[in-house]
Amino acid sequence: MKHIVIVSLSAGAGHVRAAQAVQNTAETFYKSKTKITHIDLKDYVSLPMKKILIDSYDLVIKQAPEVWGFLYQKTNSISASTRFKQLANALKKINSSKFIKHIQLLNPDHVLFTHFLPAEIYSGLKLEKNLPDFSILITDYGLHELWVIERAKHYFVATSKIAWKLKERLVNQKSINVTGIPVDPIFFKRSNIPALKKQHKIKKNTKVVLTLSGGGGLTDLSIVVASLFSYKKQLHIFAVAGKNKKLYKKLQQLTPPKNITLVILEWVDNIDQYINMADIVVGKCGGMTTTECLTTKTPLIAINPIPGQEEQNAQYIVEHNLGAIAQSKEDILYYLQEYKNKPTLKITSAAKSILNKILE
Repeated sequence: MKHIVIVSLSAGAGHVRAAQAVQNTAETFYKSKTKITHIDLKDYVSLPMKKILIDSYDLVIKQAPEVWGFLYQKTNSISASTRFKQLANALKKINSSKFIKHIQLLNPDHVLFTHFLPAEIYSGLKLEKNLPDFSILITDYGLHELWVIERAKHYFVATSKIAWKLKERLVNQKSINVTGIPVDPIFFKRSNIPALKKQHKIKKNTKVVLTLSGGGGLTDLSIVVASLFSYKKQLHIFAVAGKNKKLYKKLQQLTPPKNITLVILEWVDNIDQYINMADIVVGKCGGMTTTECLTTKTPLIAINPIPGQEEQNAQYIVEHNLGAIAQSKEDILYYLQEYKNKPTLKITSAAKSILNKILE
């Protein structure tokens, strides 16, 4: 039995959810072959560093996404990534001791990273500390230079375009595997949609819209939901506020017209049910949400993509006719009324492909 440690960083929910998807797949289908331990880097760094990594990220994404876009572009070069790696080396000396010691205590056969920062720290110490082999899982549909880290035994990427770009940058080109982004195995199970709709008291011939603000509730869904109130036919809206309690309360203050049912939710663990029930999803296009919609063949209307990784996810959605980008309230209403296409891209279990490769 091979012991795999998966390391994520909860700067954004996607890196953690990707790790959980691999873990749940392993526990469902590979019990006799592997043991999985999932850890989050934030639990092994100092409090000031935790605030920089988590709180600052959330603040910039929510309050100043254009600043994030500037930072994303400025760091997306070989020279800038070299400077970042120098910073990572400084972090290694200050913050990595507890993190590395815990991995050594776990004594894994392999380490899989779903975020570039812990991967960079680990890579810098691999030879010095005689650490086990590691792999990197990129959790978006675009490539940023900070993901390019030598010494990785395997790279797992979403598209052939990312693989092509990585081949230009890596010495070990055989390490690159186009697997897709892993989602929880429950997304591959056939759902009884009529039963789900009956359970949630959705009237027949009623269109269902799922609006998502992201795991941290970083998007003001009240504007999105209010724009849907102009829809003239029967409509059932699920609005998921995530972990944002202020947004949840703000959504509760909305009064929909009589033809529209509005159900407001906080964080939900069974998001697969809501995506399956939806005729269309309107919300943030993180790598995980994008893949979950593709897996269930639910069109995704991306709103206000964060400059950088979400813009690349949105580009992938449009290029493959999997949804659209809404730039205004009118766009949202238009796509709700007029968007007809269903995603046809065949999605297989990326988590299984990743585990099969590591377990070779």
